[in-house]
Amino acid sequence: MRDFPVKLAVLSACSLFAGVASAQDPCGGFKWDADRERTVFATAAHPLAAVSKAESAQPLTVGTLYELSLVPQSSLSAKEPIGAKSRFEGAFGGFVRLHAPAAGRYRIALGDSGWIDALSGEATLHSSDFSGAQGCHAPHKIVVFVLPAGEILLQLSGIAQPHLRLSVTADTSAP
Repeated sequence: MRDFPVKLAVLSACSLFAGVASAQDPCGGFKWDADRERTVFATAAHPLAAVSKAESAQPLTVGTLYELSLVPQSSLSAKEPIGAKSRFEGAFGGFVRLHAPAAGRYRIALGDSGWIDALSGEATLHSSDFSGAQGCHAPHKIVVFVLPAGEILLQLSGIAQPHLRLSVTADTSAP
């Protein structure tokens, strides 16, 4: 029983060290494993221009990191109404297109704060989950969508800078 205070001190130190290690990694704050996205964000980004009109949207590939050049949000011909939190002076956005090779869950990762809407034809696809990590930009936010196979229009809005790193990965973590 006398070594109980020693064991308690060791356990406390281990807990404190684990908290410090977690605090040193701002990208460790996602509510689920983000290793796949972090791996993609560690690769060289491919430049791509997001556009103001959906009809001209450039294609993305699953598993690739993109450095998107955005347009002033005020120039967007929005397909989905831009939410109140996304509307601020000097905001950027744009359209890109994704070809989902199969129906399923996909994670869209953003390097900074922003909003993303997914549309299939005229239907808005609602996200099923999201997570973010304060102080992390590799990525900063991940949004999960259940997508049908085929062409998906992505509408970005509420981004403070004219460039945004973005990736799309297949989500195999849950049914």
